[in-house]
Amino acid sequence: WLTGLMCGLRPGEIAGLRWPYVDLDSDEPSIEIAERALEVDDKYVGQATPKTTRSKRTIGLHPLLIAALERHKEEQDLLGLYEPEGFVFCTRNGTPMTMSNMRRAFRTLCQRAGLGDDWTTYELRHSFVSLVSDQLDDLIKVADLAGHVDTRTTEGYRHSVRQSLPHAIGAWDSLLESAIPK
Repeated sequence: WLTGLMCGLRPGEIAGLRWPYVDLDSDEPSIEIAERALEVDDKYVGQATPKTTRSKRTIGLHPLLIAALERHKEEQDLLGLYEPEGFVFCTRNGTPMTMSNMRRAFRTLCQRAGLGDDWTTYELRHSFVSLVSDQLDDLIKVADLAGHVDTRTTEGYRHSVRQSLPHAIGAWDSLLESAIPK
């Protein structure tokens, strides 16, 4: 879940992520989105190219996520589930997780956290876009990170993360101050 949140991945990108595309050891650790899981009738049928040309992207990893992925890899190895060409997130049998299994697991997590049961895995992507756009103030960069075709799509994912924007109050103060005769 941390990978989906911190990288803004689509559910199919999370389900289809394989270890060859996860670089934890270089000077600039990253995840390359080069493929995704393809499902037909809620059944995994193989790997496919990303949704769009812009969906092919490389995302730098935060140290917190690097540590989490390293631990996950170690745990997979202990359980006999790690394969160098295998899936990063798989079932107990080592098979790819279906998106319906991911949705169910995420909904259960949200229920246990007291958040309700109407959450989907896309909430991770929306949260990523909202949090990153709040910090970057550059929607084009956010669209690139999310693999969106254009910023209009990104706008649909972006939600306000602050109660109000303090600079709007300052702008109105300045405007009104200059408009009021002295």
